[in-house]
Amino acid sequence: MERAATELKEAEGDNVSVSCDGSWHRRGFVSKNGVATCLSVSKKVPAKVIDTETLSNYCDSCAKMKAKNLSAEKKNIWSEKHKELCQKNHDGSAGSMEPVGMGRIFKRSEGRHGLKYATYLGDGDSKSYKFVSEADPPIYDIPIEKLECCGHVQKRMG
Repeated sequence: MERAATELKEAEGDNVSVSCDGSWHRRGFVSKNGVATCLSVSKKVPAKVIDTETLSNYCDSCAKMKAKNLSAEKKNIWSEKHKELCQKNHDGSAGSMEPVGMGRIFKRSEGRHGLKYATYLGDGDSKSYKFVSEADPPIYDIPIEKLECCGHVQKRMG
């Protein structure tokens, strides 16, 4: 992903276009795991994944510990040791995983890749664009432009 971002920056400069989408382990809004992905968009270089964020609103170890009949003190000690290993990194619903993941990706883009994702190409079925474009405080010192993928329905329907 680092090479893909460097290649994109060399071809397009600091303000680039990205294609963004999310996916879940299960369809619908019941999944415990999801992923947000950003791909490069350029006429000069092929599309490649430049960043991903995996989210989970569940940790099996936490669920097992919660079910045990231990004192609050022992649970707190375990919890402190478990924090860095915990698989849960999202407190919201499955439906909020994509926007939250995109927000994390956009917020780290300058530090990680030296890029501003100035143009957002989305499939039109998510709240992610609104989440990143209306962030408070703003993610970038420039507005984020929105493009819609007109072939999204065709892709799904064949």
